[in-house]
Amino acid sequence: MEVELSVFKSLKDVKVVFDVGARTDMLYDGPGVEVHRFEPNPEFASSLSGIVNRFGLSDKEEELSYNTVTQSFVNGKEYPRRIYGWGPSFPLKTLDQYAKDIPRIDFLKIDAEGMDYKILLGGKETLKKTRYIQFEYWDGVQKFIDLLPDFELSLILDSRLYNDVIKPRVTDEKYEKPLVSLTEDVVHLIDKVCIPLGAGGNIFGIRK
Repeated sequence: MEVELSVFKSLKDVKVVFDVGARTDMLYDGPGVEVHRFEPNPEFASSLSGIVNRFGLSDKEEELSYNTVTQSFVNGKEYPRRIYGWGPSFPLKTLDQYAKDIPRIDFLKIDAEGMDYKILLGGKETLKKTRYIQFEYWDGVQKFIDLLPDFELSLILDSRLYNDVIKPRVTDEKYEKPLVSLTEDVVHLIDKVCIPLGAGGNIFGIRK
């Protein structure tokens, strides 16, 4: 989290922030910053500041069961549902639907426990007016690269990912930096080493 915040604080002229999957993290605030938070779980939403939207985002408008243990939306085919059962249902909308009248988004942060790709799919038009993005991967990054050709994407090297997973296996000075461009070898490392070990992570993007 420290690396993520340091990256955010290094950005210039950030006035409009979308915090998707806000939970209780009152992050990305600052003087003159307009923060739109998306958090469907009322337990978390009640403590948030800014413009609080008590629904989730996806690639279509619907309602899905929400698992309070994993803090994620689930359906009948997904692992959390089989283990923990159904939870309360919360509404989902699309990013494009919500942001259609907002002229510019400076920073779009997504932390949605596996829904990140669907959220971006539902925001293709919104991405055209977004300067910086951050999202999680859990099952591969190539689909994000294909979806986001207008962004220069980098892996965020937090201390956990670097010390526990990468440092013991890779000797390359570029991994000592907070941001590492998603070159072919980095994508291979994520898909073939990090993900099989259950080491998800965050990707940061800058509009080209």
